[in-house]
Amino acid sequence: MKIIKTVNEFNYCDIKLKEDEKELLILLSNNGDLYMSMTEGRRLSKVFNDYVMFDISKKDEDIYSVFDNLYYGIMERNENYRTDLVDKDNNIIWVSDEGRLEDEDSLTIIKSNDHYRLLFLRNNENNRYDTRYKSSRKIDIRFSTSGSRYKECVSFFMILYTQLHNIEERKVLRK
Repeated sequence: MKIIKTVNEFNYCDIKLKEDEKELLILLSNNGDLYMSMTEGRRLSKVFNDYVMFDISKKDEDIYSVFDNLYYGIMERNENYRTDLVDKDNNIIWVSDEGRLEDEDSLTIIKSNDHYRLLFLRNNENNRYDTRYKSSRKIDIRFSTSGSRYKECVSFFMILYTQLHNIEERKVLRK
């Protein structure tokens, strides 16, 4: 997996995780919010509930460890405070903070024995941005640092960003 870091126009670091034709971009914006954007080399299909999956494998130990910290941090918080983020199968489901809950796309983080699967799911059913998304090649998730519906857990995603920022950049694929 490649890790590519660039400085954006707001003087923050954009972090791109790239595996084959899939790219996960994690960036901090000038409003202080964190964003994750998922793209594939080909256009996303234009059918109801478009999705893209991105896997973080144990073979990329440093990245996997950062997602372990995120996952177990949220699970511990959920045990103590019962957040709306964790489903009955212990998957983390974050609905983008961009707008109304019923309109937004979501990110599901699924843990298995040897990898994390990030499932980016497009909500086309009620989405007021439907026309913009139909030609888009990406799915965006916003993690608002103020006013998030998941305010008790947004800090774990900010820690994820910081920890990924501290991993040495890799521009070549690991064998």
